[in-house]
Amino acid sequence: MVIKDKAYYESFNRRMEYLHKTVDYHTHQANNWKDICRVTKGKRGYGWLNKFARYMNRRHVEKGTKIGVEALNECCNAMTELENCISKD
Repeated sequence: MVIKDKAYYESFNRRMEYLHKTVDYHTHQANNWKDICRVTKGKRGYGWLNKFARYMNRRHVEKGTKIGVEALNECCNAMTELENCISKD
């Protein structure tokens, strides 16, 4: 088991903060498109906008979910490595 240095964990923390901001961005965008979808639902002349809003909402939800799950997996792997390192000592 290779013990990682402080610089590794600082860069890991910065990466997690960046991913958290990215997930927040996609969540915010998905909420904006959901609101547009609600407003245009059933309104005459806004069918195209409603379809586009549903598409963009789904797109941002999928992107945010994918990034969030990857970040969670990275955190779980790091915690497992640390747990293994601590238990060996």
